[in-house]
Amino acid sequence: MTDKFTFSEYKEEYTLEPNRDLFCYEELDMNDKDFLKFVESHSRLHARKFEGLKVELWTFTAKRWDSIGDLYKRHVMKQSINTLYPSEGWFEGVSDSSKCVFALLPETYNIDKPFRVSWYNGGGPINHESFSTREEALKFMAENKVTVKEGALDEIVGTERWDSFLPTIMNSYNGIPLF
Repeated sequence: MTDKFTFSEYKEEYTLEPNRDLFCYEELDMNDKDFLKFVESHSRLHARKFEGLKVELWTFTAKRWDSIGDLYKRHVMKQSINTLYPSEGWFEGVSDSSKCVFALLPETYNIDKPFRVSWYNGGGPINHESFSTREEALKFMAENKVTVKEGALDEIVGTERWDSFLPTIMNSYNGIPLF
């Protein structure tokens, strides 16, 4: 027979830090309290079985807790994407954690991955990544805690720092030795 656990028993048995929120290392703001609300509101199939019990006393197998946790992460990610970013078009924003400007752009070189996220600092372009779907690109931006800010790239392009670093960056892209 497969063992069933309450959420706190599951954390005790299957996590290294049972006293911390299960989602404390996730990119987005997730916590045990909201997770249990999610479990309660999305587990209508179990409503009769657990009728009258607080959600903290509901029991599932470890595998089921894992799958519910994955559903919760996807739910929060989708909710964040829908809340934080425009549903269409191209835009730019800033990430306070990395101090970079990010831009969602059309990918012009890769027909299989039509969406590109490029990121920049005051000295010029840093890197870019291509994505097959808009949702993948927005997820990447959400994971980097990018908030939409119109004109963010315009604020750093053409500054003294940008103009002095950009030729060096372009030379390195073209294979010209820096020294």
